[in-house]
Amino acid sequence: MTKIDRLFLNGLLWTGDASQPEAEALAVGGEIIVAVGSTAQMRALAGPGVEAIDLEGRRVVPGFIDAHWHFLPDSRARFFMADSLAEFQRRLKALAEADPGGGWIIDSGWAYTDFPDHTPHSRHIDSVVANRPVWLTGRDGHMILLNSLALQTLQISAHSGNTASDCAVRDAQGRLTGELRGMVPLEELRSKLPPLSASQLDGLLREIQAEANAFGITSVHNLDEALGDNLLCLQRARQQGWLGLRVQQAHRLLPEPDAARLALLDERRRSTAGDMMFSFSGLKGWLDGTIDARTAYMREALTDGSAGRPYWDGQQLNDTVALMDRLGWQVMLHATGDGSIGQAIVAYEHAARVNGPRAINARRHRIEHIDVPSNQDLSRCALAGIMASSQPNFAYPDDTVLHNYSSLLGSERTTRAQSYRAIDEAGVRQCFSSDYPVSSMDVLRSIHTAVERQLRGHDGAEPWMPHQRIGAEAALRHFTVDGAYAAFQDHRKGRLARGLLADMTVLSDDILDDPQRRLLDSHVLMTVLGGRIVHQTTRAAAATRAQATSPMLRPRSACPACRSVSLDPFQLAARAHHSAGNASAWRRYA
Repeated sequence: MTKIDRLFLNGLLWTGDASQPEAEALAVGGEIIVAVGSTAQMRALAGPGVEAIDLEGRRVVPGFIDAHWHFLPDSRARFFMADSLAEFQRRLKALAEADPGGGWIIDSGWAYTDFPDHTPHSRHIDSVVANRPVWLTGRDGHMILLNSLALQTLQISAHSGNTASDCAVRDAQGRLTGELRGMVPLEELRSKLPPLSASQLDGLLREIQAEANAFGITSVHNLDEALGDNLLCLQRARQQGWLGLRVQQAHRLLPEPDAARLALLDERRRSTAGDMMFSFSGLKGWLDGTIDARTAYMREALTDGSAGRPYWDGQQLNDTVALMDRLGWQVMLHATGDGSIGQAIVAYEHAARVNGPRAINARRHRIEHIDVPSNQDLSRCALAGIMASSQPNFAYPDDTVLHNYSSLLGSERTTRAQSYRAIDEAGVRQCFSSDYPVSSMDVLRSIHTAVERQLRGHDGAEPWMPHQRIGAEAALRHFTVDGAYAAFQDHRKGRLARGLLADMTVLSDDILDDPQRRLLDSHVLMTVLGGRIVHQTTRAAAATRAQATSPMLRPRSACPACRSVSLDPFQLAARAHHSAGNASAWRRYA
């Protein structure tokens, strides 16, 4: 038997493994789980002198896997759920005062409902910060709001004919509002922003991964291509041994890739094959924008008459997906509108038809977001083995969901929006994520939303589309077992089982027992990556941290239609201050 280095005893383990669903303890040798069973069994296996950590009856689950994540160091979602112009401007002022040296202010997280008449404008920034350029990405990542100086600096005007100006929103008089919509302008313009230094990038990555570890996350699927310095930062962290997350790095799906592009993809995939800390895997493509930004490709127009447009020609998409499928690549297509969901399904079905049948789990192509699928869409996904990649935070019934997103969809389509239960019942494999920095990485809050679809801490508030609720164990599985499956790594992680990586999360409460109550109060006490403790705190410290890094709960007027109250309960992005690897707060046994 492999040498045992550490024991984790007296816990309440949810293993995710059908052959042994529950256990008390496990033994770790190196990075690997050597055995799982009772505390007595693990003690007998290890013998005297082996370090042992008493879990004190806590619920232990596999390390959380965030299956749709972005390494965008300059965006920390500090405007997420501001919920009012006054709060938006307060946070902007705080950002400016925290960095008085001048230069660009860059961040993310605003929503249309933060602004009067749901209409963001440069003047809402200019009145707070006018003497330095400001770039704020909207919370779904598909629109930006610039102040007047930023528009001037980036040479965007109502008269210039470049791509960015073409995607700029104008008012009734044809004047720029400061908002731009679509991925093309964001990517073109982002390249013009001042770059961060290598040391700045390293510092930000350390902060972001410490924050992820504090939320119990051990693995992420980075769906931003991470070009240039961002990619070098991730590679440097891996080479120098301080990468604190297992990162599966996606590439961009480009139409009709040439031989040089295919060779680059193949070389990167081969060079990192088998590396469980950093590997190149999967191709990400965008088929449309988002419903909130009115850029989602819809089969029928949204209630305001907008229907978005497809980003890809259908035949070109089919041919490109078929090519990459033939070369053994997993494809992940962003599709929010039901028109783009249909495009993705057709492309995957076409690839299977031209490249021949394989086992149902051989391809694992994914639809990212899959906001409003029909029952027929889900049936086709199940038959083709297409995965759904969903974000529970997007079902949280805040002002944006209730008064922008739902209003644009209309009543019928809203009933199938963020349809986690329908996806599960259709037999479609589903993985969960945050889409960070679009929303908080806090997995427990995401699970609560998937289970309750209700304002946190307000049991009397009306839930949003409660027929799409799922159970706590199903949500937990989507953040662990299914996250590993979605990356072809279910044979290495995602469960607490012998021979798998020792990635686990220790919770303060048993979230599977009375989840409605316990999910509200539960915190991550310890995160273990490959047998190594990368985050640890006490329950009191975790509660204090959550309180310190969360905006105040600010009740606002109740909506007469749904009787809900708009709050701001999610944590803003926060720095983790708990030292990794310090297990002194836990009682040990020899």
